[in-house]
Amino acid sequence: MTDILWELWEVPHPPQKKVLGIGYSSKYLTGEDKKHLSYRLWHDMIYLCYGIGKTYDQQRRGRKYTCCNSWLDYQKFLLWFEKNYNKNAIGTMRLTKCVIGKDNSMFNPNNCAIVPTEIYTYFETEDANTDKAVMLADKYKDCITEDIYEILTEEY
Repeated sequence: MTDILWELWEVPHPPQKKVLGIGYSSKYLTGEDKKHLSYRLWHDMIYLCYGIGKTYDQQRRGRKYTCCNSWLDYQKFLLWFEKNYNKNAIGTMRLTKCVIGKDNSMFNPNNCAIVPTEIYTYFETEDANTDKAVMLADKYKDCITEDIYEILTEEY
C-alpha cells in the first residue's frame, strides 16, 4: 500500500460571511488580515453605507451613502489602499469621500482619500477655508499623498 502524503493536500478554508450581506473578499481573510488598517477602513465604509440602526443613522446625519460595486470586494479596495496610503502616516487615519466636494455621497476610487482625522473633519464638515486647508496640508504633509496636498493648497 502506498503512503499518503498529507502535506500535499490543502485543507479548504471555511466559507466567509459577507459583511452586512453585501461586502465580501474574493480572497480568504485570516484574523490577522482583518486587523489591518485597510480592512478596518473598508469595514467601516460598508457599515456607514449599509448599516441599519440608530448609530449609523446618526453617523450619516440624514444622508444616504453608497459604495461603488468594485469596492464591495475588499480585495479591490485593498489594491486602491496600497496605492493611496502614505506609509509615513501617524495618528488615526480615516477614509473620506469628500476630496472633490463635500456633497459626494459615493465611496469610489475617484473621490476618496486616506487622511488624518483632522483633515477628515475639515473635508466632511467644514466650509472651504484656504488658510485652514494650507495649515492642515503643511501640518500633515508627511502623512498625506501629493494629490491631497495639492488639493488642500490650491486656490479656491
